[in-house]
Amino acid sequence: MLYNRIYWSLRSGREYGLTQPAARGSWVLLGSVFLPYFWLTETGRADLMRPGCDPHQRYADYYAVIKALNKRQADPWPLP
Repeated sequence: MLYNRIYWSLRSGREYGLTQPAARGSWVLLGSVFLPYFWLTETGRADLMRPGCDPHQRYADYYAVIKALNKRQADPWPLP
């Protein structure tokens, strides 16, 4: 099962145009361990397929949003 997740994460990273090793590694880690098959969701696909942007920038933007959501869930907003 983990092998399949890693395989499809690596393959989808190539299909979305990631060529930098650091970006690919981050994509595979996110797609196989933390958020499996994130590129198949409707919002994920919309963010990752934006026209006119570099694939690495699109992924960096998407990763920043995911990271912010994770931080917000782990560290909720402080009450006034």
